[in-house]
Amino acid sequence: MNGSARAAARCAAFVVAAAASAVSGAVPQITFDPFSRQWIYLLARCSYGLLRSPEGWVGNSIAFIGHMTMIGINLEWRMRWTKHNDDAFSFVNEEQNPDGSWAHIDEWRFRRKS
Repeated sequence: MNGSARAAARCAAFVVAAAASAVSGAVPQITFDPFSRQWIYLLARCSYGLLRSPEGWVGNSIAFIGHMTMIGINLEWRMRWTKHNDDAFSFVNEEQNPDGSWAHIDEWRFRRKS
């Protein structure tokens, strides 16, 4: 596990809480900017950055990419979200390697309570 992967693991609880808040509507973290015609994801807990999705939703998936900082480490980050149905979604976090490829960090799955 590399340094930024360990950083991601340390912040996992904050990421889960942020995602759960976004789903409940308590803390809006995903928005659409009509001027740039991009979806925007704001990171403001434990990690900080502004990820963008110029392609937007393609089917039931959207990918946010951008520069972010996590506990002092700067990196290029990608979050790939997938809506499985009206009650479930997941996202995968990836970090860009120096060669431009993407390294899988973790995956989170969420399901609405019954």
